Parts: sequence; C-alpha cells; structure tokens
Amino acid sequence: MPRKGRNIYKRKDNRWEARVYFAGSKKYKAVYGKTYKEAARKQDKLRLEMGITNRKDYLITTLAESWLEDKSFTVKEGTLYAYSSKLKNHILPYFSDIYFSNLSEQMVSGFVFTKRADGLSAKYISDMVIIIKSISAWAYKRHGFPDKIRDFKNIKQTVKEPEMLNHEEQKKLQNYLLNRNDDIAIGIFTSMYTGRRIGEICALKWSDIDIENETINISKTLQRLPNSETGRTEVKLCAPKTSTSMRTIPIPKFLVDTLEQNKQADSCFVLSNTSKPIEPRCLTNKFKKILAETNLPPVKFHSLRHLFASNCIQNNFDVKTLSEILGHSNPNITLRIYLHSSMEQKRKCMERLTLY
Repeated sequence: MPRKGRNIYKRKDNRWEARVYFAGSKKYKAVYGKTYKEAARKQDKLRLEMGITNRKDYLITTLAESWLEDKSFTVKEGTLYAYSSKLKNHILPYFSDIYFSNLSEQMVSGFVFTKRADGLSAKYISDMVIIIKSISAWAYKRHGFPDKIRDFKNIKQTVKEPEMLNHEEQKKLQNYLLNRNDDIAIGIFTSMYTGRRIGEICALKWSDIDIENETINISKTLQRLPNSETGRTEVKLCAPKTSTSMRTIPIPKFLVDTLEQNKQADSCFVLSNTSKPIEPRCLTNKFKKILAETNLPPVKFHSLRHLFASNCIQNNFDVKTLSEILGHSNPNITLRIYLHSSMEQKRKCMERLTLY
C-alpha cells in the first residue's frame, strides 16, 4: 500500500517505487529507490522537472540538486566544482532531512555556528551561506516557494591586508630571478610585473606574447578539476575567471627585453618550455622553494598580484586602467581589494608632519 499522499509503493523486489502522474491523466512516470526516503527524494526531483510545484514539503537537498543543475549552464567549470564540493561536504549533510518549508534564519544561524565550531574560516562559511541564500532565492523565482531567509545577514569577515614583500625584498627577489633566468624564473618575473593570476601564468604560451607590439594576451587559465567520467582530477585549460579576465595588456619595456631574450617556440608553455604545462600547485611549491633559498618571507604566490597592484597605485595609475589590466569586472573590486596603504607608505605620510 502507498503511504498517504505520496504514491510511493513497496515492491515485491523490496525496492520502493514512486509515481508522478501527468495532470488529468492516469499515465505516470516512476522512479525507484532502495529506501522510502530515496524514492521520495527522487519523486520530488521528478516533480520539479515536470513543473509540478504544488507540494510544500520538498527536501532542501532536492532543491539544491536542481539548483546546481541550473548553475551548470551559467557558471565556469571551476566555480561549479566549488559549489558542488561545498554542498556535498557541508551543506547537504547538515540539511539532509529538512524540508524547504521549514528552512528559517535560525536554522541557517545554527549552520553557521556549527561550521565555526568546526574551525572553518569566516570566508568559507560566508561563501556557503551565499549558496544557501541563492538556492532559496532560486526556489522562489523558479517555483514560487517562499524565500524566508532573504534578509538573513551573512557573517562579517575580517579584512586582512595581504602579506607582501617590501621594496628591498622585492628587489632581492627580482635580482635572483633575473640572474637565475630559467623558465620558472621568467614566469614568476612576468607575474611580478603584469599582475597575472597563477592559473593565467601557468596557461601562458609564447604565442600569447607579442614582442613586436609589446603586449600579452590573456585568454585562458590552467586549473585542476574533477573528471566526471573517471572521478579523478585532471589539469585543464579553461576560460579565465570572468569575461573581463580575457584581456590584452601592454607590458613594460624591461619585461619585453627579458622575454625577447628567452622566447621559444610559439607552441611551448613559458613555464615549462614544452607542450606540457606546469600546474599551479607545482608552481606554488617552486615559488616557496625560491623564497626559502633567498631568505625571503614565505608569502603566497598571489601576493605578487597584490604587489603589482600596489606598485601601480604608488605610481599613480588611475583605478580604471589598473582594473582593466588586472581583469576585474569593475573598478570597485580594485578599490576594495588593493587600495590600502603599506606600513612604508603610512610612515612616509606621518613623517610629513612637523611642529608649528
């Protein structure tokens, strides 16, 4: 016998069969599960796919899975993987047996408290809250379900100024790279003076560098992403982070000279000088080793991008120009991330004060 109102039956083979009937018809589609809950979840998902949204007890997990499927058509592969990972490892286990009609701000607050207790960073938790709110907003827009967490205030994040090399340390690293003058050194040196992201520098080929016109074309990034067929990760060349990340930028004369002296075949990647790229994780390790060899602070590779932006600001680059060079979607991002003063700059300003 079916459970009341659900059209879910226990079969003779011990599986559960869930049916979804077409409007005004005795015809139906069926899905199956090893347990009642599995069959019910599949039934809810099928109802959504068929546009039947008059139920108020869809599981959050069902809506989340449908939301993720929708997102697969609009976001980059790397972003989709990040969403999927956060859902699988944190969000769905926490909300596994909860129906969407019961979702509340208090429940999201409990999720935040639990994840803080687990030691996750404020940034990571904030990103997960954004996903939860996005699912709720999608359920309202797509299916008309009440969005009861629309006004939930996300947790505040402490904005930390990035750790960067000072001018003397920057000069020391620069001299080391120029004296070393191998493929990795040239790649790191290029990042220092173009502000490229690590995935962008790993994807850089000599064909992307126009020595005659003194420009670099940025049209791809290198990432390690999961393969849906094998279940393993693999290195892939992808489109950059955003459409504005695809850009052609001029490069300073001293960098043109260095690149011209080291230029190889167009088909080769700059970092490896072969047709096989070096992935970001490997470049990160090599960068750490260089910092250790030169007795420099163990800053992150991404700090080179911050260093470039800070040097540009100190040299009076206008924000619009710098934003386009960095590949930001709008200048406000550049202002928020990079418009800060180093301790050296603060000291210079303070030293301008004199007694009356």
